[in-house]
Amino acid sequence: MDENGGNKVAQLREVLVVSMINVTKQPDIVHVNMATIIRDAHTSAVKDVPMGNVTEQRDIVHVKMATIIRDAHTGAVKDVPMVNVTEQRDIVHVKMATIMRDAHTDGYYNARCSYRCGEVCSNGRCNRTTGYCTCRDGYYNARCSYKCGEGCSNGQCDTATGYCTCKDGYYNARCSYRCGEGCSNGRCNRTTGYCTCRDGYYNARCSYKCGEGCSNGRCDQTSGYCTCKDGYYNARCSYKCGEGCSNGRCDSTTGYCTCKYGYYNARCSYKCGEGCSNGRCDTATGYCTCKDGYYNARCSYKCGEGCSNGRCDSTTGYCTCRDGYYNARCSYKCGERCYGQSNRTTGYCTCRDGYYNARCSYKCGEGCSNGRCDQHRDIVRVKMATIMRDAHISAVKDVPMVDVTQ
Repeated sequence: MDENGGNKVAQLREVLVVSMINVTKQPDIVHVNMATIIRDAHTSAVKDVPMGNVTEQRDIVHVKMATIIRDAHTGAVKDVPMVNVTEQRDIVHVKMATIMRDAHTDGYYNARCSYRCGEVCSNGRCNRTTGYCTCRDGYYNARCSYKCGEGCSNGQCDTATGYCTCKDGYYNARCSYRCGEGCSNGRCNRTTGYCTCRDGYYNARCSYKCGEGCSNGRCDQTSGYCTCKDGYYNARCSYKCGEGCSNGRCDSTTGYCTCKYGYYNARCSYKCGEGCSNGRCDTATGYCTCKDGYYNARCSYKCGEGCSNGRCDSTTGYCTCRDGYYNARCSYKCGERCYGQSNRTTGYCTCRDGYYNARCSYKCGEGCSNGRCDQHRDIVRVKMATIMRDAHISAVKDVPMVDVTQ
């Protein structure tokens, strides 16, 4: 409770004490425990509390204090007669609901006072039922929860709609959009955002830049079309000519050009294969004559590292292998455990002591005498059921093992 609320409750307490013990014929005693009533009212523990005990005269003190305080928290009571004394007709009119409500609920609203008024409500107060309030400058809507557009003149707007008068450089009803960066003098129509473009920009709001290849950086302000400077093409001059175009120039519409040596295709954007003789190739297809060590139509693949003298067939890449290599292109090394040269086609070889199988890639078992084993007759334990299963035939479970020789 703030200081003003506390003063009001203290004044109320004095009025109640004076008025409620002023009974005409007998000194009737009005016993009121104000602190208890207010405490119980806050805990919703009291409904109807008799405020006085009048003995001889049947004066009735009709006070339902808890009800008044309870109703004060729900905004239901305005004017409540606090004491009704019959003969003297002394009437204490206390606006208890107003006092308690004002003391406890400024800045809150709804039936349980559980919602805060908007931070930008004028004086921090709002309608205690709806939360509606009068906005401070720069805010709008019923509860002042929206900020006026950043482009509103003087930062102010209509507190109901948010509409405002735009300062230069902004547009739309709430002045929340900036004019396009290309607008002349930074200004635009405050309703549509349309503007006159400065050089280098185009479209209705001047929000797009002209292509980097536009001559003098200028373009048509509606379409963006322009005349290209050397090295660019298409309607807006936004694409560069291929790096292989002779003199860096190309057709400004298609991008087609005459290729300089080492490039090919219509726009000269692909390099000839690194293996092309003299670095030259057919400018349409890229085909060329290979220099030693390369093969395929564009000479883009190197011969296998095991090719004798580094040479291979320029079409297939096949070659004669030097020692230690095998397969058609001599691209695989023989096993390190091979003794001497392996078969140049299959890679099969004679094994060094301690190794076995066709390419000597397996080590003999640790328990083999002297570390040696049969290099050419290994027992291959194969469960044919597994093989048949993988072949989508699952009719066999166990198959006798077979001996497979080299």
